[in-house]
Amino acid sequence: FGIRSLGVLQPEAKHAQALGFKEKDATHPSNISTINNVFTPRETEIQEAQKIIECYEASAKGLAVVDGKLIEAPVIKSLQNRLAIARAVMSRS
Repeated sequence: FGIRSLGVLQPEAKHAQALGFKEKDATHPSNISTINNVFTPRETEIQEAQKIIECYEASAKGLAVVDGKLIEAPVIKSLQNRLAIARAVMSRS
């Protein structure tokens, strides 16, 4: 897509996020806002991550089950990274 084709950028960024990517390169400064909007964790995602991390930390076994899902260290690391992104974005606002 062209560097100013923002109508193409958002669906492409959402597709990348759905595939598990945590970031996307910007080919032009005008792309940054759209990319940040797609990849910045939403308030519901932040709350869910905090809930899962709290349950995990309260478990003495090194794992937890939250809403029927097994949670282990790699998941916690990923959630902590998401929270770090959210904090970084909030500190810039």
